[in-house]
Amino acid sequence: MRAMLLVAASAIPFAAASAGFADDYLVRLEVIGFEDAPETEADRKAPQIRPAAANEPAAEAKPIDGAADPFPKDPRDTVLRGIEVVARPNVPFRARAVFGPRTLTFSGCIESVEDAMVNVRCEIVDRLDAGPVPGTTERGGRTAGASATVGLKLDSPSVIGGSIGSHTIALADGSEKTTVTMIRHRVTLSKHIPAPQAPPLP
Repeated sequence: MRAMLLVAASAIPFAAASAGFADDYLVRLEVIGFEDAPETEADRKAPQIRPAAANEPAAEAKPIDGAADPFPKDPRDTVLRGIEVVARPNVPFRARAVFGPRTLTFSGCIESVEDAMVNVRCEIVDRLDAGPVPGTTERGGRTAGASATVGLKLDSPSVIGGSIGSHTIALADGSEKTTVTMIRHRVTLSKHIPAPQAPPLP
């Protein structure tokens, strides 16, 4: 299920509306891929997926970096969640949204604008809260994220981070169940076109 939240960066003063929107951009973060999907035969043959031991937490997530999506399209891929932020050059932005047990935080700044490229500093934290760990005062879960300054072309999505891995648990009947997670953080920059204002009441 796709979930998207539109947030106006809090650092943009409301008075800026009267100055026009020529420098406003829409920065869209989408978490794409799949989470905790049943393992397939293709997954078992993939060298980048290393299963964790039974009844143990999944191994440290492997980072995914680079503008190009490093993985071929998978029929299990979908847009899992996302945030859209209205931002202005040299004004830091930050947005946070909660999707059930998951919290997605997206912050950064448009640092420079060139003829065909916009340099954007992005900080992404994607946290799953799995609840209390039995017998301890801690909470379980996992965190994925990315931190990078990337050059973005308008309306051209770029993948700047993500994680991949698998997790195996022992079932009550003595068998094992393995699930696979592969997510990427896709960022798209576009010009922000505000909705037309309603005419004043007579």
